[in-house]
Amino acid sequence: MATVTKFVDTDAFSTTTFNNKIDEINQGFSSLEGAGLKDCIIVGTSVANNLSLPSGSISKTLGYTQSDCDYYCTSNSSTNTTMLNNIFAQPTEKGFRKVVFLPGIYLVNNTLRIADAYQIEGRGGATIQRDTSMLDGNPTIAIRSSSGPVCFDGIIFYNDSAISSKTYFVEAAQPANIIIENCYFYNNGGNSGNWCGIKMPSSNRNIIKGNYFNQLEYGIEIGSTKYSKIEDNYARVTTFCCCSASAEIEENAFLNNRGSFGFFMFALANPNTLSAFKKNIVSNNDIKCTLLFGYQDESPTLYQNNVYSQNIIRGMVADLTISGSYDVIIGNISNKTLSGTDGSAVANNVVDSTLTS
Repeated sequence: MATVTKFVDTDAFSTTTFNNKIDEINQGFSSLEGAGLKDCIIVGTSVANNLSLPSGSISKTLGYTQSDCDYYCTSNSSTNTTMLNNIFAQPTEKGFRKVVFLPGIYLVNNTLRIADAYQIEGRGGATIQRDTSMLDGNPTIAIRSSSGPVCFDGIIFYNDSAISSKTYFVEAAQPANIIIENCYFYNNGGNSGNWCGIKMPSSNRNIIKGNYFNQLEYGIEIGSTKYSKIEDNYARVTTFCCCSASAEIEENAFLNNRGSFGFFMFALANPNTLSAFKKNIVSNNDIKCTLLFGYQDESPTLYQNNVYSQNIIRGMVADLTISGSYDVIIGNISNKTLSGTDGSAVANNVVDSTLTS
């Protein structure tokens, strides 16, 4: 806390009046700080980054010490988890709206719970890594905020152990919207089965942009949402977007995504029902997958008024009919024939049988 030093008797201007004014100034500093003007919390670690990722290796010597940080993690994952959860339990009205993770590895052995509208920023390859003792099914991050938005930028989420039940890196289970940008979701624990990147909340105006998803069953699981944007992501996953049961996915944009999706661009959690997929824009994606949609014919889903344009779709096993009414399917390139149903407009699509890789 900022303070101003009082005068002492030997000072030329030392008077009771001056010292009373100094007390007022110090009280003012204290009230301002308590009102929430602290810029951010700085978190550091003693564990240097030494990871090999598909996008390149990270090997850094830490250029800071404990004295540079508000909080300091070590190789003790249990202590780290308790410390970080204590940070995130503080209400943001105290001013702790941004938490900055400095370069290094932050080992955790249990879920980090985000209970308010925090901005969480990683610098220089800051990595939140699950300890091998962490239980299956426990997400690395659980967003339990209803005040939102909760923002992540520049964090690496890393795992190198196998699991046997469905587990998310980031699970947003409350209605606050999320903004997740420039993050890396990397499973290095072998089989991609059960590993999932992000579970979006059932809220509007989410942004999932510029992220890398690697060796996951689902990159993103989507609940009911409008006006959200999923853009500029790269993925090596089994399914890019898994659509939750009874979700209404309307007026969203899926733009400029790239990658190799083993099976589906969009899939339903069969036998659950997707209530509606309409008025969405699916444009300028370059994907390799078995089918654009999975299970779309097994439920009464409303696929209406969507725009599919300028996509490059590789590796589909059969000619693809995009089911639904009044869709616009225009200007796409595929190695299989694209067609539409029920009043859809289909034009200027190119079929290139060599387009498989």
